[in-house]
Amino acid sequence: MTSNGLQAISDAVETTLTITRAVNLNSFGSHVADGSRFRLVIEVDGIAKSTCSSTASLGSSPASLTWYHPFAYAIHPASAVSLQMYVLPRSEECCWIAVGDKFTVGANNLLTQKDGMDDIGESVNLRTIPLTIYVNACRGTRIVSNKKHKSTCFVILEYFSNVLWESFEEDSYKNATILEMCLEFEQALLDLRPPGHPSRRRSLNNLVEYYRRRFSLTSDRADLDGAIVFVEEEVAIRNGGSTSDPDLWLALDSLSTLLRIRYDISGDTADLQAAIKHRRAALATQPSDHPDRAAGLRSQALTLWLCYEVLGGDHHLHEAIAIAEGLVVLRPADDPDRSQSLDFLAGALWTRYQLQGNVSDLHRAIDLEQEAFHLRPPGHQDHHHSLDNLASSFWTRYQLQGDVQDLHQAVELGEKAMDLRPEGHLDHATSAGNLASTLWTRYKLQKAPEDLYRAIQLQQEALLARKPGHPDRHHTLGNLAVSLRSLYELGHKPKDLDEAVSLEEEAVSLQPAGYLHRAILLDNLASSLEARFRLHHHENDICRAIELQEEVLVLWPPAHPNHPTSVQHLASCLLQRHQNNQRVTTSAELSDLDQAFRLFGTLATLPAVSSTSLCEATQEWVKSAENFKHSSLLEAYKTSLGALDRHIASLASVVLRHQVMGPLKSLVNDAFSCALRQNSPTEAVQLFEQGRAVLWTQLARFETPLTELHSQSETGRQLVQKFERLSSQLQTFAKGRDSRAPIAASEADTTERYWKLAGEWESVVEDIRQQEGFQRFLLPPLFADLREAASEGPVIIISTSQYTSDALIVLHDRAPIHVPLSISRRNIEVLALRLARTIKDFPASYQLAGSNEANHNEKLRQSRNSLISDLRYIWRSVVSPVVEELQKVYPARVGNRIWWCPAAMCSTLPLHAAGPYRKGERNIPALYISSYTPSLSALVRTRSEQMPIMTDGQRTFPSLMLVGQAAPGLSQGQELQNVDKELVAIRSVLPDAMPIDELVGDLATDEGVVEALRAHNWVHLACHGKQDLARPFDSSFAMKNGPLTLLRIIQARFENPEFAFLSACHTAVGDKSTPDEVIHLAAAMQFAGFKSVVGTMWGVDDAFVHYMVTAFYRNMFESSRRPDFRRSAECLNKAVKDVVDVVPIDQRIVFIHIGA
Repeated sequence: MTSNGLQAISDAVETTLTITRAVNLNSFGSHVADGSRFRLVIEVDGIAKSTCSSTASLGSSPASLTWYHPFAYAIHPASAVSLQMYVLPRSEECCWIAVGDKFTVGANNLLTQKDGMDDIGESVNLRTIPLTIYVNACRGTRIVSNKKHKSTCFVILEYFSNVLWESFEEDSYKNATILEMCLEFEQALLDLRPPGHPSRRRSLNNLVEYYRRRFSLTSDRADLDGAIVFVEEEVAIRNGGSTSDPDLWLALDSLSTLLRIRYDISGDTADLQAAIKHRRAALATQPSDHPDRAAGLRSQALTLWLCYEVLGGDHHLHEAIAIAEGLVVLRPADDPDRSQSLDFLAGALWTRYQLQGNVSDLHRAIDLEQEAFHLRPPGHQDHHHSLDNLASSFWTRYQLQGDVQDLHQAVELGEKAMDLRPEGHLDHATSAGNLASTLWTRYKLQKAPEDLYRAIQLQQEALLARKPGHPDRHHTLGNLAVSLRSLYELGHKPKDLDEAVSLEEEAVSLQPAGYLHRAILLDNLASSLEARFRLHHHENDICRAIELQEEVLVLWPPAHPNHPTSVQHLASCLLQRHQNNQRVTTSAELSDLDQAFRLFGTLATLPAVSSTSLCEATQEWVKSAENFKHSSLLEAYKTSLGALDRHIASLASVVLRHQVMGPLKSLVNDAFSCALRQNSPTEAVQLFEQGRAVLWTQLARFETPLTELHSQSETGRQLVQKFERLSSQLQTFAKGRDSRAPIAASEADTTERYWKLAGEWESVVEDIRQQEGFQRFLLPPLFADLREAASEGPVIIISTSQYTSDALIVLHDRAPIHVPLSISRRNIEVLALRLARTIKDFPASYQLAGSNEANHNEKLRQSRNSLISDLRYIWRSVVSPVVEELQKVYPARVGNRIWWCPAAMCSTLPLHAAGPYRKGERNIPALYISSYTPSLSALVRTRSEQMPIMTDGQRTFPSLMLVGQAAPGLSQGQELQNVDKELVAIRSVLPDAMPIDELVGDLATDEGVVEALRAHNWVHLACHGKQDLARPFDSSFAMKNGPLTLLRIIQARFENPEFAFLSACHTAVGDKSTPDEVIHLAAAMQFAGFKSVVGTMWGVDDAFVHYMVTAFYRNMFESSRRPDFRRSAECLNKAVKDVVDVVPIDQRIVFIHIGA
């Protein structure tokens, strides 16, 4: 090198020093053996840097080490450069041991070495062993590599790194020392691959995995942080290229996973949000058909769900649901992970329902849970999860719809989940808490104390498992508090209520503002404070309860399913405070009373939705308005009846609808009374009709004819077609399977489909109402329409309520006439029970073999006297006051007809047979021809469906089918001895030209009768009839192969049916739980299209029925006129008089006429 060159390097020069190799290690000390690792530390002017380690190969000659590890220093000729050797013996593998002393290297020699030329060999003696260490130096700002040595180092490092990693992976014990060596080798490789090196990202990727793996073994946060730093650099490198990197999504996926893990440790929400961002980017760049896509989607959905729970934000929940929907699509039916995806989506939809109140989310969640349940049969590792989740969903649906079968299923599934999660199981507390909630709900419904005691026990178990700090502790605290409040209401021990308040205070503190469950916890705390106020009358309790309920009202806005509950509870608190002190208010603020009823009034403006909570809230409005004599009372009843109608319509089958109607059976009678008390008889008729026979009315909506609209325009024609199509599908649901039965896997989407169809149907109805002349299509009928029911004679509504008993005479051409009745509801109920007992104990007309004739006759006399006494009482208290008013506007004349429309327990009274039963005085049959109708709308509908009688002057006859089943199968009753006699008697009075078919014996099956009804417009049924009090839609006619049920009859479609004579027991008796629904076999025949029906109010005596039947048909066919079903009431009235000498009174008045 020239002197100018020497001068140029006399100043400090950036120089890269590289230790390349060391030679002659044989006999290098007692600690050194083949396989020992060595490291050199280079120190320049106090700055020390360590080489990577190298493994000794003592078997070679000469024994040597090989490195290639460059370090950059600022060196000038006077720099102090030294080296120190360390060894890690295989025998110890715990710490590095210094070997010998430091030795120096001449800085000037390094600076004068030609760049990239041969190495400088420095000979040193370590432990008396001569050792030669070779150093390579390169000056300047650029690194000029020794290609030979660098390639060798890369090969060695990568080889050992790969071999060691494979060894680590194969080792079931995961030797930490091997992992440490992997890290060392890979770190060395990374140092050899500076930023910009094409292979740097490979080392980054490996280091990420090594650090992640070490973190999994040691839980050292530093390892996790290191992995994240490396993967962030890898993402930056892959994202910064000029072309799209196909493996970018892998790095993003890894970064998202690590950030999510770090969030779980630190709780730093920035990591959680970053994890979502990077996973979103990963999914965007990942091939859509990649086999790992489902796993990525699931991870993203779970992270979004967690972010929603922690930070809120509807967008997180919506995105989680959207991803979960896509995940379900990616999991075919045979995918073992499909159930897991279904489970997650169901949970997310359930949460969105809780948040926003979209009922379709709840129904879909249940359908998904049911599918997951079928994919996880008993024995499946996740069967207990499905049991628990499905139980929770059924419980939630019960709260919405009130289907008690949902509640029973929730308890049953919860018990099974508990069996699989005994004490000590990780999820025991979850199952215990869920089952406790369903048991508490069942306690509130059935009032069985054992349900409440067990609920408290389970909740206490769950609370022990959920110590302070547990994320679900607030759930258990809140639920236990609610149960303790119920325990206070049961046992009246103040300590239970105080404990409930204390627990709820803690629960609320665990759910600060913005948390999902805060509203329900606030609502429960407020309810407990209100209960304590009623006990102690401490005003601070009720004031705090009001403050809390005001916050709840904000958290549950009008679109939320719990909003009506919030209104109800806040109004209740305000009324409590009003009653306590009637505090003075300024002119600028509403009094508690005014504010409470203003809140109740908002229920009338809520969107037309269906929910149990709305029904309950409007009933509370009714109750409060009655108590305070408030001016909003009539509006409260209207709103409550409207809410009931919508709620019932939202349920998929008539069986379920009937079940839900039970607790609301008195609402229509109270509303009718209210309107009459407010001197509004036309309003009374409209309210009565709106709440009367709701089930039949709703079914009839699907069969509403739209001939005029169809011919009005092309738009009208299309609307009619769509309406008829949707109505037919919904009718199949309503008349179909019992929705309370478990849903099969193939029917998993039944409820969701029903709601979707119902929504489309309601939309079409709204479109029809936009057409000219159809503005009130399917809206509750107005009085102007209802009075058409009285076009052929007055309709008399008889109703009783807790407030009044009333009769209302509806006339066609004048205002209704109100007739107050002096009899109370209680007395009517007593009368109905006494009458039922009299009929039940009525002795048989024939004397039993071996019995005493005198005793038998005496019992007959006493029973007949009791019956007549009851008929007289009905006359005095109910019928006579009506007749007195009726005679003024509609005098009794031969052939004059009236229609009775009795409500509540009045429907069990034989109004058609009432009378003074004294010589010289006329009973009701002698004054008017009586018929019954379930509702005014039913009578109007029946008349509108009548076909005009076409005649050419000759006498024509209907087609009559005689059905006789004396010996039904399946133990449905004893053999009837006189069925054949009855049918022969009918034939004997029919004209020879009358077309008659007969279906008897083995041919009289359920389907055989249905087909016969389709083929004939008149039918006479002589058989056993059964009234099912528990499930009235299972009331039936006994056929050879089994029962022909009421439900089966309304499922059928008949061609122009006209008249049915039901010569069977109990065919016109409704159930006691919902008497205003008029659910009996005769009503079913009327709904199925028969315009005129004769049925029975109680059991018929086989020995006498043929007399009544013969007299009826003789009267029908005695004249030369065409037999007309509209004369059936008249013929029955005459038949009763014709057989007075041969048929006892109980068997004469058992038959009634229903319809036109």
